Amino acid sequence: MNIIKEQNDNLSLQLKISIEASDYQDRVKKELNKVRAKAQMPGFRQGHVPFGRIQQMYGLSILVDEINKILQESVGQFLEEEKIDLLGAPFPAQDAPKLDFEKDTAFDFILNVLLTPEVNLDFLKTLPTTYYKIKSTDAVVDEQITELRQRFGSAEETEGETHRKEAELNEEFFKKVFPHKEIKTEKELRQAIAEEHEKVCNETVDIWFFNTTFDPIIKAANLQYNDEMLRQYMEHQKETKHEDQEEEEESNKLLIVTDEEFEKIKKGTSWQLIQHKLMETYNIKVEHDEIKQAAREQISSYFGMAPEQADIQLGEYMVNMVDGVMKDKEQVQGLHTRMLDKKIVKVLKENTQITVKEATWEEFRKMIEPKKEETEEGTAAPAPKKTKKPSTSKKKKDTSEEITF
Repeated sequence: MNIIKEQNDNLSLQLKISIEASDYQDRVKKELNKVRAKAQMPGFRQGHVPFGRIQQMYGLSILVDEINKILQESVGQFLEEEKIDLLGAPFPAQDAPKLDFEKDTAFDFILNVLLTPEVNLDFLKTLPTTYYKIKSTDAVVDEQITELRQRFGSAEETEGETHRKEAELNEEFFKKVFPHKEIKTEKELRQAIAEEHEKVCNETVDIWFFNTTFDPIIKAANLQYNDEMLRQYMEHQKETKHEDQEEEEESNKLLIVTDEEFEKIKKGTSWQLIQHKLMETYNIKVEHDEIKQAAREQISSYFGMAPEQADIQLGEYMVNMVDGVMKDKEQVQGLHTRMLDKKIVKVLKENTQITVKEATWEEFRKMIEPKKEETEEGTAAPAPKKTKKPSTSKKKKDTSEEITF
C-alpha cells in the first residue's frame, strides 16, 4: 500500500492511496473463515460449508468492508503522523477513478482534504464594540417592592371578604426576600433589589452584545478557505445523508448547495473555529458544578425567586427538579452552551475596544428595537423580570450552519 500527499495550496491537499491484493488478501480470508465457522447450510454441518461456497456468497461484501477499513486506518494513521490539521473529514475527489470490486485486484483512491484555516485573534484588540450597562430606577424598585410585599403578605378577612394584606417592611420581610443577605433597613433592601434587577437586565444585554458582535468578528477574522473544495465537501455530506432516498430526482435537488446555504455554513464554520481559538487562548472551560448552578438559577427564576430562596421554600422539590435537569442530556447541553457563551462574552468585553454606556432598561429596549431584525433571534430583547419556565421540549440546537469535525 502506498500514500502520496499532493499539496494544492495552504488550504487543501489530496491524498492518493493505492491498495494492492497483498494488503487485503489475508484479512479477507480471515473474515471468510469466521463466517464459515458459524455458517449453517442444508447438507453441511456447522463450520463445514465449503470455503468456495462461502467466498461466492460473502466474498464481495467482505472484500469491500476490509478495503474500506484499510483505507480508513491507513489514512487516519497518515494524517496523525503528518500532523495534518484537517477541517471536516477526507472525502472522495470528483476525478477519482471508478472502482470495480468484482474484477479489479488493485484499487486506487483519491481523497480531498480540507485544511483548517489559521485563526489569528489579534484583530480583537482594535475591534470596536458597544455595551450597555443597565441602571435600575426608583420606579422599577418601587414596583418590585410592591410585588414582593403582596407575595409575602398574609390573607385577612374583612366583612366576609378575603383580602391580601401586604407584608410589613421589617427584618422578617427582608429575610424572606433575601435569606442569605444581612439587610436591616429599607435603604439596604432597595439597593439589593436594584442590584438584582441590573444583574438580570445585564444578562439580557450580554445576549444582545453576543449577537451584534458575531458578524463583525467573523468579518474581521477573515478566515480563508478553498471555496471550490469546501462546496464539494458540503455536497458530499448531503450525498452521504440522502444516498438511501428512493427518488433520484428529488435526491438530486437536495444535493444542490445554493450560494445562500454555502455562505451560511461557511459563516457557522468560521464561528466554530474562532470559538475554539478563544477557548484555547483564554482557557475557557465550563465545569459540571457551573452547569448545575445554572440549572438552579434557571428553575428558581421560573418561580420568581433567588436560588437561595428556592432552596429554602421548595426544599426537596427544588433538589429533584435540579436533578431532573442534570439527567437530561439536551438540557445539560443547552446550559453548557449558555455558560460557554457567557464566558466568551466576558472575554470579548475585556479584549475588544469596548465603549460602555449607561442606560435604563426601557432606554435600552428603545435603542435596540429598530435593530431587532439584526439579532440572531430576530426579536427584541424580552423584559428580564418575567422569566419563562425552562422548556422540556426536545428542541435541538441547529448544527446545520457548521461543518462537523
